[in-house]
Parts: sequence; structure tokens; C-alpha cells
Amino acid sequence: MDETGSTYRVVGKDSVIAEYDEEQKAACEAWNTELLMDIFPQASEFETPAYSPVWALSKPVEFDEIGNKLDEIAQADLISCVMASEADFDGLYDKMISELEGSGMADAAKMLTDLIQAQVAAQ
Repeated sequence: MDETGSTYRVVGKDSVIAEYDEEQKAACEAWNTELLMDIFPQASEFETPAYSPVWALSKPVEFDEIGNKLDEIAQADLISCVMASEADFDGLYDKMISELEGSGMADAAKMLTDLIQAQVAAQ
């Protein structure tokens, strides 16, 4: 619903409430709300930081290169860990961590930390 209470869809508040089962209706009554979604924080309650989110930062090419390599390792090795027997999991996980560390994980973490610290300090 928008700030005026109008819906963006054909389904309105009354039709949503009509679809609630007894437990959902009891929960709304206990929480003193009309809709279950009212128990969650609303967008207007969140403060918007003065700096960009990490994903929107301009990062050095080296960071992207390391990140791509780390993604390749993690994607393949996590699948191996999940598909392996319980007895093999720890060994495969340790191997994956070793490969990640050997592929510049600490360097990428340091680059990202420096970027974030610089951005926050500039605010």
C-alpha cells in the first residue's frame, strides 16, 4: 500500500484480511495490527546513510579480478562440500579455504575495507 492506503494491485486490504486463517487473525489481534505486514518495520523507519552501498562503490580492477577468482573457487568447491559425504566435508572445506586464502582473499578484504573507511571518513 502507498502512503494514502491505496493498493498497487487489485487486491485490497479487506481482501487480504478476508484470506487470513484463524491463527493469522489471532496474531493480528494480539499485535494490535490490521495486517500481518504491519508488524515489520516500514521503509520510512529506516535511516538512509549518507554514503553509497558497498555494491555501488567504484572498485579497483585488481579487486574485481581477485573477486572473480574467489567466486569461481567458492562456487565449485561449495558444491563439492555440500555433495560430499559427512566424513569428507571438513577436508574439502579446509581445502577450499586454503585455495581462497592463496588466491588473494585477504588482499581483497583489505582493499574493500580501505574503500569503505575512506568513504565513511569523507562523510
